[in-house]
Amino acid sequence: MKMNEFRSPSYLNELLTNHLGRYIDSNKHLINENYDSELASYVRNSKVIFETQREIQRNAEEFYSGRIGKMPIYDLSTFLVTAASLFIPEHLRDEHAVLNAEKMGAGDQVPNAHLSARLSLVTNLSFPCLLAVTTYDHDGSMISAHDLVVDDGKGNSQLTMFGLGVVMSLNSEGIELEEEILALLEVPEGME
Repeated sequence: MKMNEFRSPSYLNELLTNHLGRYIDSNKHLINENYDSELASYVRNSKVIFETQREIQRNAEEFYSGRIGKMPIYDLSTFLVTAASLFIPEHLRDEHAVLNAEKMGAGDQVPNAHLSARLSLVTNLSFPCLLAVTTYDHDGSMISAHDLVVDDGKGNSQLTMFGLGVVMSLNSEGIELEEEILALLEVPEGME
């Protein structure tokens, strides 16, 4: 869709973000009731996995790393510590976990996805809509969200991965969306 003054990517992003905000706000009591307990449970479980895997790696370094040839215990434990560090929320990562996560450029993507999945399971709210939210208020309402519509660099509006999930989810829930938002789901000419 070509940009114009009325249908610019920023306008469409704001429009879709408002739909998302209304969806979240209409269910904020469910988020408020479950957010803290799901976050605490997730953090507790992910820290146990990370700390256990790090202990395995310490032992692998001590007892298996000086060998010549294949070292599956050491190599696998190193890989799993890196992977497990991605599960820890950024603000709770120790120095070792921060270094591992920075190597991957992951930020809080994994914790946010897991928390959104947990909230979706206990509330029956849309996973794509929960995942698109970046910050909740204390009452469960949405403060901010990822960009949902952006300029593709050629003057066209396009959905981000978060926007695609939000549009498909809201549409499947029967929420009326503007034609210009739904048009973003169409495959652009020449890409059929």
